[in-house]
Amino acid sequence: LAELYAQHGEGLLQRNIRVDQRDTATNRSIEATCTGDGSVNFLHFNNGVTFLCEKAFYDVFQKTLTLERAQVVNGGQTIRALHRALEKRKLKSDVIVPARAITSSGHKDFANDVAVNQNNQNQVGTGFLRSNDQRVVQLDHALASLGWLLERREGELTSLTDTERVALERRIGHHLDGRIIRLKDGAQAYTATFYGQPEIAKKNVKKIFLSVEDGGYYERIFSGDMTAEKIVIAPRVTSN
Repeated sequence: LAELYAQHGEGLLQRNIRVDQRDTATNRSIEATCTGDGSVNFLHFNNGVTFLCEKAFYDVFQKTLTLERAQVVNGGQTIRALHRALEKRKLKSDVIVPARAITSSGHKDFANDVAVNQNNQNQVGTGFLRSNDQRVVQLDHALASLGWLLERREGELTSLTDTERVALERRIGHHLDGRIIRLKDGAQAYTATFYGQPEIAKKNVKKIFLSVEDGGYYERIFSGDMTAEKIVIAPRVTSN
């Protein structure tokens, strides 16, 4: 797992709702367990890693599991901690990590539901829970065509490698500086201007991302009326 992260980096975690939480008490504890005297008990102390893939193939003779288009949807902090320990050459050989693979067979709604529900055991902002929703993904692509990058998960750009940064700049055709729109900020500005509900934008941000069934406005705000052009313009309107 540590070597898998070394090979693919954050690209392995694009469907993971949580970005790198870095030097938190939990992450320090994970790293301490996989490098310390209690490493043999890692299996019992850690929830493990969940992969979501389109297809999985198990070779009974080679005893190998091959995952197609795999993403880590839960256990991102664990896999990062393992990688840090590996880089420091402190990862113990007796560490066993529980891992499971869930196949989506190409069903996007199911894949998104897995990513969301795998993270419901810990509190996550409502904006994070929408980061992989098709409406948000489509907005991301539309903004990229206009030369803007949508930060779908808060803080996801802080840990970019130089290679990842260059790839994103190529994608939008501009340097990232001054060309980033954060999902929460963009949605707030749009709600206050084009949707005409400044009170919701200011005092009830959570409701922007809650579904109508849960008393929110998500489907109404992220509708066909929302365009990439309006998301770019909205912050300028509110600042004026």
